[in-house]
Amino acid sequence: MTRYVLDVAGITDRGVKRDHNEDAWSAPPPDLTPEQIVNKGLLYVVADGVGGHQAGDVASAMAVEIVQQSYYSDPAADAASSLTRAIQTANEQIYHQAANRPEQYGMSSTVTAVLLRDSELTVANVGDSRTCLIRKGHERQVTTDHTWVEEQVRAGLITHEEAAKHPHRNIITRALGGSLGLQVDIFKERVMPGDSVLLCSDGLSNMVSGDEIGQIVNRGKKAEKVVRELVELAKQRGAPDNVTAVLLNVQKTRGGIRRRLFTLGLSSTMIIMVGVLAFLVLGRDEENNNTALPGPTLERGTPTMTTLPTPDASTPTATLLPLDAAIPQPELVFVNQDVSITTGDSIVFAWQWEHVLEGEDWQFIFTLRQGQDGPVLIQKELPLNQRGLELAESLEPGEYWWTVSVTGPQRRGEPAEGRLIVVEPAPTSNADTSN
Repeated sequence: MTRYVLDVAGITDRGVKRDHNEDAWSAPPPDLTPEQIVNKGLLYVVADGVGGHQAGDVASAMAVEIVQQSYYSDPAADAASSLTRAIQTANEQIYHQAANRPEQYGMSSTVTAVLLRDSELTVANVGDSRTCLIRKGHERQVTTDHTWVEEQVRAGLITHEEAAKHPHRNIITRALGGSLGLQVDIFKERVMPGDSVLLCSDGLSNMVSGDEIGQIVNRGKKAEKVVRELVELAKQRGAPDNVTAVLLNVQKTRGGIRRRLFTLGLSSTMIIMVGVLAFLVLGRDEENNNTALPGPTLERGTPTMTTLPTPDASTPTATLLPLDAAIPQPELVFVNQDVSITTGDSIVFAWQWEHVLEGEDWQFIFTLRQGQDGPVLIQKELPLNQRGLELAESLEPGEYWWTVSVTGPQRRGEPAEGRLIVVEPAPTSNADTSN
């Protein structure tokens, strides 16, 4: 066993183009006892209110607060299960509050959480906020983004380069508050002396590459200086979204008594900073000093909804349904409720489905109608590893209904149905002749 210093800092900023901040983050409660730290570890959480939804700032604030409270109030010893329950509790509370308050209807949030207990790092993730591990200047993303474009990449339908520039890269396929049934991804890592762990919202990861993050973190600066540098770099590049970064530097101590020091500060620009310095007793494998970053261990207590290029009934990432079982409906992600868009806008229809069916020749049937009972405009057969469809042509103003169902040679499941309203663009004022 070896002692380590944990140097932590976090910063959240509204960015360049947003008029308010829908990101939030939290550190462990300052009144934790030494026994709680040993038994439950130190938990850090980042959340991003999903853009375009009402009350995103409320959802993210609820997420980081409830996850902390629920985790530390859970007496269970298993970190992964306890953290999963804490996130699911936050999801339920956000969902119910949104349902009971019209002004907050539809609010939701991403979340990524890091728990450091001894030398074990437990990471939880829902949405596209990320956790990365940096070791000797090399950055590796631990979490998997729950986005439409990431599912297309994993299905082999588009490349990573295409995904980075895709107009629909911000469509989230999983978030807190969207529904009561939430899947939480859990990953496990082992930290070593000199490692750094970064939690961030997509406002940072969309503007600063993983290689750049690794280089900046590797300069050996204090965590506070590093997170400020990362956020400032994102802002220099335009930062169209809110930007949040939380960095944990795991450093070997020279000895001395064990102590903990928490400092809180609030700057004049309303950027919240929290620094944590703690001597921790962490395990270290002295014989394993490899510089390469090992792949993460992904624990799936419940089936995931991540698209795989070739679903396999033997893989524990989906629920295997027997031939005589009822075929579940897909869950619509976008458009999943009444939504109005402007004619000429590009549209992506996306859905989730978490099952594997016995036999072959199963597929999705996508149908787009003009009106609920009107003529069929588009009908496509899609493989089960494709969970979305981008409409190549624009739609004329009017009401449209779309359905997606699972069908086989002799059976067809009940379709899931969504409604879309296409409107004329707002008239352009002739009074403004600038530009």
